[in-house]
Amino acid sequence: MKIVFVVLFLLVNSVSGQTQTGQQVPFVRVDRIGDAAERSFFVFSTSYRDYAIRHDGHGEGSSTTVMRKNFDLRMGGGGRLERLYFAEYDGDLFLEYEVTDLRGDWGYLLRMDQKMMKLRWIVPLSANNLGPGLIDGEGIYFSAANLLAKVDLTNGSYLWQQNQTEHTWAFGLPELKGQALVFHDAGEIDRSVEVDKTTGRLIKH
Repeated sequence: MKIVFVVLFLLVNSVSGQTQTGQQVPFVRVDRIGDAAERSFFVFSTSYRDYAIRHDGHGEGSSTTVMRKNFDLRMGGGGRLERLYFAEYDGDLFLEYEVTDLRGDWGYLLRMDQKMMKLRWIVPLSANNLGPGLIDGEGIYFSAANLLAKVDLTNGSYLWQQNQTEHTWAFGLPELKGQALVFHDAGEIDRSVEVDKTTGRLIKH
């Protein structure tokens, strides 16, 4: 297992710098290495550790300065990782990931202490076509098909949820425009949904 991870790290270029509280931080999508239906990995780096997470949620965080740590993502059954996004904020690792069992999709958003690899909180997501999240210092904005939401940074609780029953398309990275939050259709740049960033109230769709 460790040998496989070392080889994968040599093949991948990805690093995120240490981010301070108050800044906007986008979640970055991690590309899968390997076949989606077979053994595969998601590999990325932060300023603190190098990570490799297997298709079944088993992961490893390595570093030259701290002890190597293994961990297991919550998967909710016999699913496989479908997509994974990460961000580093205030020294912690944030993961946003979608799981599939070919019959349905679901997901999770979590915050983890990188030093001890200890989970701070985790929240389930309605995650079909999960889009990249955005941290802005007040919370985390994210999207999935039929859902827009904001989650509290400190405890993972939902601050608001906006069900999008008219839309089934995937969204790209949220964009803040003053008090407004814009979710663009990932496939059609001219199509978007705009909400109030504080309340989630629909402004335009």
